[in-house]
Amino acid sequence: MHFNVLHTLHLATRVFWWRVVSVPDKYQWVFATQSSRLVDVLSSELRVSPLIARLLCNRGIRTPEDGNAFLRPSLSQLHDPMQLTGMDKAVSRLRQAIEKKEHIRIAGDYDVDGTTSTALLSLFFNLVGATHSYTIPSREEDGYGLSMRAVEKAHADGRKVLITVDNGVTAVEEVRRAQALGIDVIITDHHSWGQELPPAYVIIHPKLPGQTYPFKDLCGCGVAFKLALAVARSFGSHTAREQEFAEFLHTAYALTAIASICDVVPLKGENRVLTSTGLGALASTRHAGLRALLETAELRGEVTGMDIAFKVGPRINAAGRMGQEQLAARLLLTRDFTEAMEMASQLDGLNRQRQGIERGVTKSAKELMAADSVYEEERVIVLAGSEWTQGVIGIVAARMVEATGKPAIVLSVNAKGEARGSGRSTKNFHLYNALARCEKLMLRFGGHAAAVGISMMAENIPSLRRAVNEVAPAFFAFESAYPTLDIEAVADASDLNVRLAHDVASLGPFGEGNPQPLFAIEDCKIAGRPRLVGKTSRHLAFQVVPGQGRGLHAIARGMADRLSMLANPRGIKVAFTPRISTFYGSEQLELEVKDLASA
Repeated sequence: MHFNVLHTLHLATRVFWWRVVSVPDKYQWVFATQSSRLVDVLSSELRVSPLIARLLCNRGIRTPEDGNAFLRPSLSQLHDPMQLTGMDKAVSRLRQAIEKKEHIRIAGDYDVDGTTSTALLSLFFNLVGATHSYTIPSREEDGYGLSMRAVEKAHADGRKVLITVDNGVTAVEEVRRAQALGIDVIITDHHSWGQELPPAYVIIHPKLPGQTYPFKDLCGCGVAFKLALAVARSFGSHTAREQEFAEFLHTAYALTAIASICDVVPLKGENRVLTSTGLGALASTRHAGLRALLETAELRGEVTGMDIAFKVGPRINAAGRMGQEQLAARLLLTRDFTEAMEMASQLDGLNRQRQGIERGVTKSAKELMAADSVYEEERVIVLAGSEWTQGVIGIVAARMVEATGKPAIVLSVNAKGEARGSGRSTKNFHLYNALARCEKLMLRFGGHAAAVGISMMAENIPSLRRAVNEVAPAFFAFESAYPTLDIEAVADASDLNVRLAHDVASLGPFGEGNPQPLFAIEDCKIAGRPRLVGKTSRHLAFQVVPGQGRGLHAIARGMADRLSMLANPRGIKVAFTPRISTFYGSEQLELEVKDLASA
């Protein structure tokens, strides 16, 4: 396999090397390799199998101490919030506001991270007796983040302190206006910023230039949580309120876990601690809104990262996607479980509506792309449609990335000729930096490497399509003719047992920066007759026999078109994640197949 220069430079920055194998039918399989000496040390010192030690190597673990911290995340690993530059100034101003009964306005956002951030700070202010209110922007009228309308409303309401959560670092003009109106703006954010920072009273952002905070990858809710902790500590010890504060912390960890998973921040360092703690807190939460969400999603007992990503997060997001931006925040702030269940049911209905609309817009977007052969040559997909529902645009962009293996920007054009949309990227392309080179074509944009939000005039869409494709080569870390699958290790027949699935589960929660491990079996046969299963017969179920091992049940979802491949007498290669299935009370290993290739 030929490596181009950018690919080589990218791999050189990793802490381990990759062996690349081309699989022309669908994916390029990329195999991780590790130092055998380090694997032996970690396996021995941490008392884990060599296979699990390889997975730890892949996650940047280089010492037994780091391995212990990863395998046993604890609150003692969290950093002091006062280490965040500007935190002392923010705490001082908020203490002044609390003591003088100044009304604090929280300016949130309509996605999961923004909604949970808003709820977390509001719950904390309730606890400390702060006079406060919150605002969630309208996706249609305000767009993403702090709007001029929100600033004017805060002034009209007599607010003197405004805290942004999960937004604000790009709101230069809005903050300038607030400053002119005598409003002190405290920005808490984690997104990328433009050429100029807003003239805020203080900005708390873990990635800002000069910031010395040890961990840079907090989500917006994580930054808001740090602010709440810092203010709480300024009150000292109040024994009478300890139980109430403990309940707040229990809920705050849960909210931060939901935000971290849904905002796709790397689940390492502090994020791993907060997410692991928060998922545990969710399982025993007494918070009315969270209990209602779990009940509606039919989640009982242990809650996993996958549950949050596919069941809880979409329901919270449905409010903002379907034009009822206030609903999710109200759910997370009510103390009445009956009311919470009613709102959770509404969110569930909105989510089902969203799914139907999303399918229609995705179909339309694919038809547009199929009608223009130039898209095949372009490195970044830019699509626009008339009156596509804005709330599903981000999901549609993600669907286009899945379908093409390319970064995608999807825009909805309204009757006034304005376009708003979202972009989603591949792991090898920095979408925000690429769009920053095209900034003059947009009214505003914000986000980070993997996802962006855009507002622009429709007449500039063709220019944006040309411009972003012209600059694109400079922002690819590496390029591949096929989407890639990162195979973490090759599994032998002796590895394939129930213990493997349990050991892998101990590395969770899984998400960005800590993906669910993907293994490969490079030489296996098919036993018996494969079956097409599922309501529409889109899935494959079959028995796979690795080497001299015993037969294992495998399920390949959405791979009905690969049925003929299983008849290959030379055998097949399987890329899979291990999972446990229970049959008549007995645990068995099952392979969740991600790709198949001829041996």
